[in-house]
Amino acid sequence: PHGQGQPPLLSDLENDGTNLIASSTLSFIWKIGTDGSYVSTLAGTLNERGEAGFIDFEGGFDPTKSHPASMWQLETGTSTIGAPWIALSGGSLYWSGGVGTSEFVVKFASCQ
Repeated sequence: PHGQGQPPLLSDLENDGTNLIASSTLSFIWKIGTDGSYVSTLAGTLNERGEAGFIDFEGGFDPTKSHPASMWQLETGTSTIGAPWIALSGGSLYWSGGVGTSEFVVKFASCQ
């Protein structure tokens, strides 16, 4: 699965009542068990080099358009808002992150 085997570099944790949702500074959001075991990748993808992490959008990715969670290029890096943040609300998962002044909030309505 995307992101499995990548260094986690966790930046934020949320509890969905059963598992933990973890955001990474390397462009992924994972669901992990309370015992630390990998459950699934909720969002994020590898860059064009097959590595984790984006510092700019690649391949014409347009963040203003809808994409499946597994295709989102979750930009991360030195940001004025700090590490990527996540929140759970009303059945949706929110991710906030970016690079420099290009900061985004993304709502994933159905990736829990």
